[in-house]
Amino acid sequence: MSGAVGHDTASEMRSAIDREIIRAARAEGVDVRERKLSWSSSGLTTLRAEPLAAIRYARIARGAAARAIEAYIKIAREDGLTWLQVGQALGLADDPEAGGDYDVGAAAYEYATGPARAFEQPLFYFDCPVCRKRVTDHGPYTANPFDCESGHGDGCERFSAEVARYREDWGDDE
Repeated sequence: MSGAVGHDTASEMRSAIDREIIRAARAEGVDVRERKLSWSSSGLTTLRAEPLAAIRYARIARGAAARAIEAYIKIAREDGLTWLQVGQALGLADDPEAGGDYDVGAAAYEYATGPARAFEQPLFYFDCPVCRKRVTDHGPYTANPFDCESGHGDGCERFSAEVARYREDWGDDE
């Protein structure tokens, strides 16, 4: 799956945001009026809220979208999806600076944890749906699950399966 969103989906989401901005403006008594579309030579118009209020509402929508991304990244990790898959969904695979699968996964982890601070390792947390423990995700920087995730419960079937896959792939029987 590519990180790209189809044109129709993106257009529908922009329209939904525009409708929400108009709804919020009307609810707060902000001026809403018809405005000519700048690209239209035939005089087509659309409803627009007072611009400064609309900017504030759009900023609120952007924050809500960012929180939704954070929530869905956590759900993706809880569902066992990889950082590479998360990076692909974020569209990071389309970034010309991302140099291969490792970089896309690492970029996704860094997107989720925010900018690194000096002398601090960024961490990501999720709740394992199998063992029901809070897991500290250290990122996709090594292949060994013992280095990537800590906090699974003793005998967690999900973590045990990850360890078994790692040992099979890497011939590590420790």
